[in-house]
Amino acid sequence: MSTTTYGAPGVYTSVQLTGPSPQPSAISPSVAAFAGENWRGPVGSAVQCNSWQDFQRYFGGFNPNSTPVLANPYLAYSVYEYFANGGKTAWIQRIAASLTPGASAAVTLKDQAATPQNTLTLTAGMFGVVGNPGTWGNSIYCSVTSGGTGRFNLNIYYGGVSTGQLVETWPSLSMVATDNRYAVSVLNSPSQGSAWVVATAVTDASAYPTNTPAATASSVFSGGVDPGDPSTTDRINAMTSGTCPFDLVPGVLNINMPGETTATVVDAAITYAQTRPYTFLVVDTPPGQTPAGAVSYAQSLSPVSTFAAVYSPWLYATNPANQNLQSSILLPPGGFVLGQYVVQDSGQGVWYAPAGLTTVLSNVVQAERKFAPADLATLNTNNVNALRTRANGQVIIWGTRTMQTGYETLYIPVQRTLNYVEASLAGLLEFAVFQPNDLLLWTNITAVCTNFLDGLLSANAFPTSSASSAFYVICNSTNNTPQSIANGIVNCTVGVALVVPAEFVQLNIQQFQSSGVTTVTTIT
Repeated sequence: MSTTTYGAPGVYTSVQLTGPSPQPSAISPSVAAFAGENWRGPVGSAVQCNSWQDFQRYFGGFNPNSTPVLANPYLAYSVYEYFANGGKTAWIQRIAASLTPGASAAVTLKDQAATPQNTLTLTAGMFGVVGNPGTWGNSIYCSVTSGGTGRFNLNIYYGGVSTGQLVETWPSLSMVATDNRYAVSVLNSPSQGSAWVVATAVTDASAYPTNTPAATASSVFSGGVDPGDPSTTDRINAMTSGTCPFDLVPGVLNINMPGETTATVVDAAITYAQTRPYTFLVVDTPPGQTPAGAVSYAQSLSPVSTFAAVYSPWLYATNPANQNLQSSILLPPGGFVLGQYVVQDSGQGVWYAPAGLTTVLSNVVQAERKFAPADLATLNTNNVNALRTRANGQVIIWGTRTMQTGYETLYIPVQRTLNYVEASLAGLLEFAVFQPNDLLLWTNITAVCTNFLDGLLSANAFPTSSASSAFYVICNSTNNTPQSIANGIVNCTVGVALVVPAEFVQLNIQQFQSSGVTTVTTIT
């Protein structure tokens, strides 16, 4: 260690240019998003679910009732298969008809006045978000008991008022707006509020504490009406920038519209994937397709995009809504595939292809169609990713191509890695906003980017072990001119060399005979 020698007594300073401490990216490349019809759940918003149990809580799981009959009932099934196949986080959007939006069930509680007045309305909803239409809400009940002077206890039930039907308990609530247990604030909390009801205080003539809801053993919600099936326009709007709830979700998203095969709707979803940063779309082909039919469908879609991939065929799965009967149900592939994206990303990295022998799909009874080698070739060369049935009956993903035919953007892991790198660096570089646009900032930006890319290099994300061959970062006076600085812009250019998957393995097998050598070449 070097030691500086000082002469005259005094105060000495030094300047060391250092970037912020390197932080790992908090961005996940594997987050899924599903959009479709459902019998329950908020309309017009995106809800995060980290498990199937979360989906059951917020969207009801599988519909236990005979109504409504949905034109496209695959949302719940695809979310279930996503989590069953290894999925971890999914954002859910329920799509409903805009012209026949239905209505949310509600009940209004009376206060304790001699002539009872309306004091608190509870509407089917969650976390303060109103707009959870459907007849399902007519099965919500609530009861109120006294919590002491000016306080009440609220119980929420579903399907009846027995102990086994109790879903939420809210003790010691108040109707005083400044109280830390104010009913409206507590029940409508965006993070800790009710997953069943939204509270609204009613203008009340009674004064505190008389305005506290009176005790009631059972009050049933009413007025819930199922929305109509969403039109083509409704489904297009659900996947259009400016009207899509996923606009408000940060980071990388891998989107699927379960069972959606209307070309104009899928086209809108492809365009959305290209427009929203860090987005990838998994497209389901229609059921019952031959290889030629699947190719024809894929080629009918537009735009041809590197941000989307098409999968075929549909899959017969053990019916998770009717397991006791050991029945099977035909389901679109997207949920299964996105679950495997998570498994491969977590186990190896987003730069590995989510395809091959390790991508065994769970809960599958059999594929709707088994593909011969010639079928697999037809699908692959036309950028349709096959779900292949092996000799042992397992179904695996056997394709890793985007819709785009250009070499640089041909493969799914290449585009998804670019999404991940872009989203990660965008997050890591937020510190640079509003900082002086000078050499120190450029040095810090370069350090942060280099630290992150060094981490990817160590994880084998690049086809080389040499940093100079794997990536470059430029943030200096060559790309930050006086004009760009005057405009408030700092430019950082990052280049990466990404791993390309091996699609074809060629084996040269030699057979030795007394009369000579026979060579057999096999490509798998």
